[in-house]
Amino acid sequence: MNTWMRISVYWRAQIIGWALLSIVALIERQLLYHSLLRAIVITLFVTPIMMIFSHILRNFYDRIALYRGIDIVSSCIILLSSLVSGLLSTLTVVMIFQFNKWSIPGWTLSERIAIPFVQNWLIFAGWSLIYFWISAEIRRKNESERAAKAEAEKLKIELQKLRLQLNPHFLFNALNGVMEQIAENSASAIDMLRNLTVYLRYSLKSIEETIVKVETEIDSIKSYLAIQEARFGPRLNYQIDVSPDAATHSIVSFLLQPLIENAIKHGNRDFVLSIVIEIIKSGPSLKILIKNTGHLDVLHHNNKQRTPIGLTNLQQRLCLHYPNRHTFSLYQSESDIVVASLTLDGEPCSEF
Repeated sequence: MNTWMRISVYWRAQIIGWALLSIVALIERQLLYHSLLRAIVITLFVTPIMMIFSHILRNFYDRIALYRGIDIVSSCIILLSSLVSGLLSTLTVVMIFQFNKWSIPGWTLSERIAIPFVQNWLIFAGWSLIYFWISAEIRRKNESERAAKAEAEKLKIELQKLRLQLNPHFLFNALNGVMEQIAENSASAIDMLRNLTVYLRYSLKSIEETIVKVETEIDSIKSYLAIQEARFGPRLNYQIDVSPDAATHSIVSFLLQPLIENAIKHGNRDFVLSIVIEIIKSGPSLKILIKNTGHLDVLHHNNKQRTPIGLTNLQQRLCLHYPNRHTFSLYQSESDIVVASLTLDGEPCSEF
């Protein structure tokens, strides 16, 4: 089995196809010659010859006409090439037959040439059409895969740049907060540094590890929110509710981060900015709700010219990892509550 699998797909198809055709030819020759032994011997001579000519055709098509696909020109090339191959293979076989004094009872020399020639011509024409069709399908599939890989690589580079491009204001304020807390409350400063370390470690790790468990994603979000909580003090509080079955579900790393950042950046901190994160499992789907106090028109007002880069990035990643298997909406739920609703069906794709 291992030896067979090491053979190229082309030669495996050649062996299988010509073996099946040989079985039909063997039955036909047994009826013509009234001798099974002679039918077997002739088939063992003729089949390799036919395979050799078909391989010559393959090399010719690959060099001359295969890139065209099946059109009028390539059809003419197939017709003429099959005629030539049919004629040459027939003459070769006839010469071998003459040398070994094999003859079909009751057939004249012209019949021994004309009938096999027509048969071989049709066989090579059919072989050529199948080869053109399969090659065109393989080429189309390869081109589609190359385009998909190129697009995935482009998105991967963009996502890596986005992950590495930490918000300077966030990092600056976090470090300033640590410095202030060192003198006033060293324990709090150490907690902030610990959370910042966890957040940065996860940020860098997610560059290579694109798929994680929900609980891992939530740990990073908790570290991020803890840092923000140290920045804003009592003006920020948050609540995270994750069902046990949802915690072990796979999700794309850093997928929820833009939504959390938007909630903090555009949420209402005049009094207390409240953020609630709810994640539940519903059958094969993961349902995520992120609520914050604020008004959606503030987000629209701040981004009149373009969609926030975080939401654009989110949409790109959703299309890549959950193609046609996701829904996302951002809406005003109540007078002072903004809701980001995200549903992810099934496991995320991780082809890149």
